[in-house]
Amino acid sequence: MANDGIIRVATWNVFHLMDQSLGRPGLRAGMRRGHRRVGDLVHLNRRHVRPASMVLGRLDADVALLQEISPRDVPRLGRAVGAHGAWATRTGPLVGPAWLRDAVGAWNPDLVGTHEGNANAILVGSRMRLRRGTGRGLRLNAWRHVWEAWHDPGTDLTFGGFKRWLGEARFAVAGRVAPGDGYPDVTVVSLHLHNARGDAERSHEIGRLVGALKGVEGPLIVGGDFNMPPSSPHMARLAEVGLTDDSDDPSAGIDRIFTRGLDVVEPSRRLPPSAREVEWTGRRGSGRVRVSDHDVVTATFRVPRTPGEA
Repeated sequence: MANDGIIRVATWNVFHLMDQSLGRPGLRAGMRRGHRRVGDLVHLNRRHVRPASMVLGRLDADVALLQEISPRDVPRLGRAVGAHGAWATRTGPLVGPAWLRDAVGAWNPDLVGTHEGNANAILVGSRMRLRRGTGRGLRLNAWRHVWEAWHDPGTDLTFGGFKRWLGEARFAVAGRVAPGDGYPDVTVVSLHLHNARGDAERSHEIGRLVGALKGVEGPLIVGGDFNMPPSSPHMARLAEVGLTDDSDDPSAGIDRIFTRGLDVVEPSRRLPPSAREVEWTGRRGSGRVRVSDHDVVTATFRVPRTPGEA
């Protein structure tokens, strides 16, 4: 366990542990087996648990905030990277029995695509102490609130947007970790906001998140796929609970890390696509597999000591 207050953070939308070269999922894609070349990369119709663990292993993160991961793959990936604890909450779409979606998704990922159901997850490394019993899930688009937004006279929510938003449960998952003796606990949050086409969904989900975080004390890390650029006025609401984004990376996009009450050691930065590539060798070929269609974002922070502790 760390005793210097350092906490290394990574956030990554893992795209259901599929590779970037998938293209469009569906029946046609699912009928292809084996591997195929797509430019300089190789596409494989499988869940890339081991390649993803290699990517995360190179990062050596104390806390990994993950989005778009199949619930059945959370413990598998956790074991592969040596995490000693995890929290996860299932998100949408939620169509059909979970066991059937998970089984078909594992059997033929290209056929099912992203429709076997997602989870947001937090993997905790061995240098952190996981505070068991602190894991919580917060639904950001409860049906009642979606219905109210649809009936708001000033809404820009279309009927198509209403159906998409209602059918895709969006959650944030949170828990607490302890960096070591003499340091306060840190609350960590992983989230994936709706890929909205208007302001109604974004405003509501950010509002739900901010409202929940107003009851959280102490150091705080919130990371994930916000599905909106940092210039969005809705992102500015995070400042209401003291959250700031220290990134000076001009290429930073929708995957972000916000913090409160921590000292910045290495500001958050978006890693190049090559950082999520691994070498693959099969019986009939070899090449590079690029896991996910999102880049990894990393940062390093120092937790200030608890007042009165030496």
